[in-house]
Amino acid sequence: MAGLRHYIRDLEHRNVPLRLFARAMGINLVDRYQRFARHRLPERLRYKGGHELPDLRGPLTKTPVEALDLQPGELVEVKSLPEILATLNESQRNRNLWFDREMVRYCGRRMRVLRRVERLLDEKTGEMIVPKTPSIILDGAVCVGDYHKLCPRQDYAFFREVWLRRVDTQHAERV
Repeated sequence: MAGLRHYIRDLEHRNVPLRLFARAMGINLVDRYQRFARHRLPERLRYKGGHELPDLRGPLTKTPVEALDLQPGELVEVKSLPEILATLNESQRNRNLWFDREMVRYCGRRMRVLRRVERLLDEKTGEMIVPKTPSIILDGAVCVGDYHKLCPRQDYAFFREVWLRRVDTQHAERV
């Protein structure tokens, strides 16, 4: 019960709506079964090999890069999930950037570029990191905590340009 106490407290204090709580607990239950199955059950009793759902592992060993040179304010569309999966390796990564399960909700949506991420600060070492491939932050694309035990931080998701397509603003509806 100690492990569930903070979830119950969030619900009691109305920090989390009941629907989100139920969804997150269901996802957590499935993830627990998947981890258990992967390590302790025979293959025939595992679902999708015991991997977390949705299964976002890609087929590649070397992942592609696409340079759109997106700038803040531009309108983009997040590609469909099958298109994104085709750019990932077995570790759900493209050029070492993880495509998180929380990002699936944005597939197919049109959004504005908030900023380019060309430098990162490593919080553990304080070292400035300049990645070879920049990332993009989209306005409103945040982690809501469904898959992360109701984490309230709402961190921005980082997208690769290969996961996005530029939208022709002359023919696009207003966002």
